[in-house]
Amino acid sequence: MTKQAFIDGLRRGLSGMPGGDIEERITFYGEMIDDRVEEGLSEDEAVAQIGDVDSVISQIKSEIPLTHIVKERIKPKRELKGWEIALIAIGSPVWLPLLIALFAVLLSVFIVLVALAVSFWSVAISLIAGGITAVLWSVFYLFVYAGASAVNAVCYCGVGLAAIGLGILAVFGCRLFDRWLAAVTKKMIGWLKNVFTGRRNRV
Repeated sequence: MTKQAFIDGLRRGLSGMPGGDIEERITFYGEMIDDRVEEGLSEDEAVAQIGDVDSVISQIKSEIPLTHIVKERIKPKRELKGWEIALIAIGSPVWLPLLIALFAVLLSVFIVLVALAVSFWSVAISLIAGGITAVLWSVFYLFVYAGASAVNAVCYCGVGLAAIGLGILAVFGCRLFDRWLAAVTKKMIGWLKNVFTGRRNRV
């Protein structure tokens, strides 16, 4: 792929994003290609080293904050006419509640997932803390109380070690859930960016 073809694909892929960001990224990648050509590579080789256009577009979109994109999209490109303002006002009882409902649903789902993550970590930490307490208590029970039963102390210790083991397993599960939640959040933000930029391809 030539430099011009890469730049054209980049410009098409980033359409709908803030104009200043588009030009900044195009200048950056254009200079990157030029630098590699000066080092002795052909244009095709220089572009190939940078990567696939869609991958570059996805990377760029992941770096630009969602709030920046939304602010750019909702900013009027020109001064609205009177009938346009009236139409927006008349339609607001329909589109505004729908927009608020969509935002509320997405926010609620995210809050529930975060609450689940916090709950899982609480259970894991509680198991480990409770297990350590049981093991320490078994030692205290055996050596402090003169007539203590060794069987009871061993039972306390066994229960404590089992709780510690379950807690450690729970920590691994929590880490997996956190990674999954981070991936879901990233995909959701990418989807919202695509909605506001007018693209439906996967980020």
